[in-house]
Amino acid sequence: MSIEERLYAAIENNNNITDKIWFNNNLQFAKEIYNTYDVEYDFSNVFDIIKNIKIEKTNQDSRTYYDSLRNSIIIGNSLDDIHFDLCKVFLEITSQNYEEENKRYNSGLIIYNQDGTLNEESVEFNNHLISKIVTYATGITKEDNNTEKQIELDEKLKIVTDKVGYKDLITYFVYAKGDLLYSKMNSDNQKIIM
Repeated sequence: MSIEERLYAAIENNNNITDKIWFNNNLQFAKEIYNTYDVEYDFSNVFDIIKNIKIEKTNQDSRTYYDSLRNSIIIGNSLDDIHFDLCKVFLEITSQNYEEENKRYNSGLIIYNQDGTLNEESVEFNNHLISKIVTYATGITKEDNNTEKQIELDEKLKIVTDKVGYKDLITYFVYAKGDLLYSKMNSDNQKIIM
């Protein structure tokens, strides 16, 4: 069975995905973005996620977001920023990779501290990268009022892209290899995540 057939089967067999064309189109959008950066992407790292993903609508929250702990796309009650948020959701879904050693999915450029908690700096950097990718791909931006933080994250992103280039950065992101990226940056005394 080819990768495309496996992806199709994963979507078709998941009864939680009621609009299968919509879901597949959003996955293909993420793949097209990765292709823009010359990153070969085949969805093999997220088949199990797609097989079991849930889509929930809520009136309790206005946001649309991906809850990785519950493997759920939460569709909020506001249409403001929904296109941006859905692009972000599908980049988050497709940028996960299962780590056998720790029995968990890693996500994008997010890493864990030694005590097993999420490294908040890496979460901020990952979210910033996703926002930039969505903006470059769609022209849509989501305003962030924390200008000082935006400038700091932009500087970090420039340091990383100057060092490894966009293709490698997106590759680290897509295959959830943040630990390798930060290790490379730290070994060259360009620490961007503490």
